[in-house]
Amino acid sequence: GLDVTLSDFDELILDFQRVSAAASGLDGVKFSFIDWTKPPELAPFDTIIGAEILFRDDLLDPLLRLFDRLLAPGGTIYLAHDRGRKTLYSFLDKAGNSYTIMARKVDLAADGETKTVVLNRLRKK
Repeated sequence: GLDVTLSDFDELILDFQRVSAAASGLDGVKFSFIDWTKPPELAPFDTIIGAEILFRDDLLDPLLRLFDRLLAPGGTIYLAHDRGRKTLYSFLDKAGNSYTIMARKVDLAADGETKTVVLNRLRKK
């Protein structure tokens, strides 16, 4: 019953999202290519969820501006990243100026390996 838009900075990944949504039987999902440096006009979102999106230092500031623009008043951002991603901590430091940030580390086990993932919740101050 939610209005869902999947987006990516990379058109190829967006194609994978379309295939995955179709294979999962998800109807009514919208897809949007978003260039974080030149984003299209979009209505604000109540919830923004991102996983492994902090992959380039030069995109941290544009991503923060995008979040500021697209997060509806009272909205929440959820992020999930590998603990070892160096840009995560730079991003959270920058985001801390405008957002209240909560963090939780979660260990995930698969195929005999354990990875630590950092989950963050951001809300406008």
